[in-house]
Amino acid sequence: MKLIVKSSIVIAAGAMLLAGCSGGSSGGSSTAPAPTSSAAPTSSAAPTTSAPPSCKPIKVALLTPGTQNDGSWGQAVSTGAQAATDAIGGELTVSENLTENADYETAGNAFAAEGYDLVIVGNASSTDVTQKLAEKYPDTKFGQVGLLDAPLANESAKLPILWNGSFVAGYLAGLINKSGQVGTIGGFEFPALTSEMEGFALGARYAKNDIKIQRTYINTWTDAAKASAAATAMKAAGAELIFSATDQATQGIFAVMGETPGNYVIAQYNDKHDQAPDVVLTSVLYGLGDITGGFVTDAACDSWTSESVFTNWGEGMKLAPYYNLESAVPADVQALVDDMKKQLEDGTIVLPGLDVLGVTGSADKVDLNSLKK
Repeated sequence: MKLIVKSSIVIAAGAMLLAGCSGGSSGGSSTAPAPTSSAAPTSSAAPTTSAPPSCKPIKVALLTPGTQNDGSWGQAVSTGAQAATDAIGGELTVSENLTENADYETAGNAFAAEGYDLVIVGNASSTDVTQKLAEKYPDTKFGQVGLLDAPLANESAKLPILWNGSFVAGYLAGLINKSGQVGTIGGFEFPALTSEMEGFALGARYAKNDIKIQRTYINTWTDAAKASAAATAMKAAGAELIFSATDQATQGIFAVMGETPGNYVIAQYNDKHDQAPDVVLTSVLYGLGDITGGFVTDAACDSWTSESVFTNWGEGMKLAPYYNLESAVPADVQALVDDMKKQLEDGTIVLPGLDVLGVTGSADKVDLNSLKK
């Protein structure tokens, strides 16, 4: 498999050449610099992917807000796409560090105009861009990590029920909590991200109804100093565990919580144990690599389905092991957490949807008795 990594600056310049009609602006020369190749990430195990002999070696582009080695969302979506592209002998180009919808539109235009077979939009807040691109390029397939209202024939969309995953994290936090305070720090405020934080808050309440949840958005995925400042304020107010809903900036949370034994962080997207083994209690894994890898396989192997669906526990979603911190989670709590996963999977417990939990503070207003079906 051929792997190419492009920065958002390279893509912006390339789009002006290839598409000539995107809404983004170029901040560089009139010709795109040659892309640099990069080794595959090594700190995250790729999903096991194999393809039938009839699959075609297609060209795939992945657009992500992170990087393939960020130890977070970007790495999770990249690893899955890479494994699947490798299995079919195709070519993968990863466009990294895209922050605005205009960046995604610029990059998507460039790749589709260049003749890529599949463009994967790995950002749940960029669904409008995907819809626009799919209409403009009917011969290109578009995979969306997120949901689409009315997917076209060349679109497929999947989104983990993010709040179901974070609910279990919150439930765990509430069960082991002693201070009566927990916190959650988010990168940016938009419904999908907010639902992760509110799912966590609702799970904490389900375990301990009177628990206090501190929330803050730091408006960055990468600035560890801002995350550190937010974590310091939460810790000073009594939070002994923080749920992270940002990417590389989580390093600042690790540093603050790691100063005090018995303070923990629950991370997301990728298994972050190796980044802070004495602080990361567990990580919520949503099966993001399974989703992006599935788009590649379906596009290459003539099994493409136009759909917009959720995935849940039992479909790639899981908690990472507790590793050396297993003693912080008593056996009876582990059993309760495992049972909660099953109840969310089989529908014994049903949470409000994105329309409710996508609003900041909504978890505080949910009737806990209404969750049990």
